[in-house]
Amino acid sequence: MKGLRLFLPPFAPDTAGAASVLYPLGGLVVIVDAGGCAGNICGFDEPRFKRNSPIPAGKVTSASSKPNSGPVGVFPRKFLNPKDLLFSRECPDRPASTQKLRESVFTSAALRDMDAILGRDQHLIAHITSAVEDYQSAGRTFPFIALVGTPVPAVIGTDLQALARMIEQKHGIPTIAIDTDGTESYDIGIEKTYAALFHHLARIPSGITPRPGTVGVLGATTLDFGSDATAALHHALRTKWKQLCLYGLSSDPAHYIDAAQNERNLVIAPSGLRAAQWLQTTFGTPYDIADPLAEQTFQHLNLPKTAKNILILHQQITANALRTLLQPRYPDALITCATWFRQIGAITKPQDLRLREESDLPAVVKKNNYDLILGDPLYKRALPSYHGMWIPIHHPAISGF
Repeated sequence: MKGLRLFLPPFAPDTAGAASVLYPLGGLVVIVDAGGCAGNICGFDEPRFKRNSPIPAGKVTSASSKPNSGPVGVFPRKFLNPKDLLFSRECPDRPASTQKLRESVFTSAALRDMDAILGRDQHLIAHITSAVEDYQSAGRTFPFIALVGTPVPAVIGTDLQALARMIEQKHGIPTIAIDTDGTESYDIGIEKTYAALFHHLARIPSGITPRPGTVGVLGATTLDFGSDATAALHHALRTKWKQLCLYGLSSDPAHYIDAAQNERNLVIAPSGLRAAQWLQTTFGTPYDIADPLAEQTFQHLNLPKTAKNILILHQQITANALRTLLQPRYPDALITCATWFRQIGAITKPQDLRLREESDLPAVVKKNNYDLILGDPLYKRALPSYHGMWIPIHHPAISGF
């Protein structure tokens, strides 16, 4: 049965991928959803969100109280009005001594039944206007506004692009629409968010002069690499590059605006490939496909002395990088990379697999009789009859953080 899950929970959806990329950039992010869904989209798949204990009744923080008072990250059970759904964050992505803390603000559209049925877009615009004006009165401006789609606007056919144009004309703030619908995987949401940000924010200079030593790292999100990815990527890449633009981890919107100045781009997850291709077509920026953290992961694997048939379960770039490192150790082994997510033809080998249903995994393992599997520990729940060796490799989009 299509979509049936008996052992594995749903993986991080496209909406979570969008929220993960937007999280550190300091914009006003509107989750166009029914009241209550924003907590799931933002809080459960994104390890950087700080969630406090529930706010007592009558003490819900609103946009009109103190918008710059620090991280709230609370989703009260009873929403009083859309402005009560605002919350913010502070997330360091640089050492404390040099960092300037940013604050991103997320808010739910909190669509009521009749709002959704009748498509009352003016209510959403009024809600955003109220939030922008409240923050402006406190001396706060936003570099952009983002509308993130969910199943509700997808079902009723809300034109998020038209709404974004109306909001941008009204406030003069760059506004992007991300047509996620909650039914696709996280990498699709990341891909769509990159496209929206680069298309709308990237400045096309009259003459492109790359900054030597600057690399743009695409696909650098916590959903693929965890909450410690920033430090790990800096450690892995600083010996070769002077400046890193970590798209998905960096808190500087200027990295998107000045993308034409990157000397080179590095795609470390399939979600970043289309953005890299667009940047190459638009600005001529070359790109590579590699996982700079694979060597570090490989060094910590407790590998057996022998293996003949190996399966690696992860996003494809990481899986392929691990295969490259494993092959010299097991020269006679057949190493297969399998994923539920986007594949890249350039690094796909004939034996590699694209999994679609939960039942595909036990069927593949039973058919091929693997003696070694590398993958997230959560996958083992779907393989109760597998008795070979299992080496855990964490994938946050699968099992959380």
